[in-house]
Amino acid sequence: MIKKALLALAIAGAMTTAQAGVVLTEGFEDIRTLATSDWFLANASSPVGPLSWFQGNNSEIFPAQSGGELSYIAANFNSTTDGGVVNDWLITPTFSALYGATVTFWLRGAVDPGYFDQFAYGFSDGSTALTSFVLSSVMTAPTDAWTQVTATLAAGSANARFAINYTGALTSNIGIDSMVINVNDATGDVPEPASLAILAAGLIGMGVARRRKNQQA
Repeated sequence: MIKKALLALAIAGAMTTAQAGVVLTEGFEDIRTLATSDWFLANASSPVGPLSWFQGNNSEIFPAQSGGELSYIAANFNSTTDGGVVNDWLITPTFSALYGATVTFWLRGAVDPGYFDQFAYGFSDGSTALTSFVLSSVMTAPTDAWTQVTATLAAGSANARFAINYTGALTSNIGIDSMVINVNDATGDVPEPASLAILAAGLIGMGVARRRKNQQA
């Protein structure tokens, strides 16, 4: 009975951590795949311009943070028209943040005197409605180097989405690269790979021991 109880406890632990850890890694090597992966791109600029988010296409502005030179997603002043205000959104697929989550991404603006690439970021309850996102304050993207940004979501959301809002009236060009979403386990922590490997090895060992016992019976 004790062995059965331990095995049940181990299985329960495996189920608890099954959905914890890294749930999304996106390097934006080919943004044409985003539409089939539950990403949502929304241009709510006023007025809407001829171009929304696009594949990085000019390494002279800046190369990607990692991977191929053009493997990042970008947006620019063409999100609106002359005299307009940019309000362009990049929204991730849904993920569970029942125990909390952390999102990291790299961001960079273009060197263009007199223009400022501004952004905010935040989470929704899984909705893609732009009004459902609780956003950070508006910040200006650095232009001298790629900079990593970290956003955290408290526990409680069975479904969540993360968004980056590119905004402003004097925009130039902004790039986003290397996004990773980690969700926490029931303890509130992201399980370490080594811990998960030990747990898996323990479960395998229990399975082997049980098979041997059955064969001897």
